[in-house]
Amino acid sequence: MPCYDYGPFNLGRYGVLVGWIAVLWVATITVLFSLPVAYPITKDTLNYTPVAVGGLLILTVL
Repeated sequence: MPCYDYGPFNLGRYGVLVGWIAVLWVATITVLFSLPVAYPITKDTLNYTPVAVGGLLILTVL
C-alpha cells in the first residue's frame, strides 16, 4: 500500500471504488441534466445547458 498521509477520515481500501462510482455518477447526471425538459422540443422547451457549455468550451479552447 502506498505511503500517504491520511487525514482523520478515509475509506481505506474502498476509496478507489467509491471514487470511480462518484465519477460515473457525475458523468451520468451531467448527461441527464443536458436532456430536454419536454417533448416535442420547441424554443420554449429546449434545454440551453449544452449550448452554454459548448460555447464556454469553445471560448476556453480558443
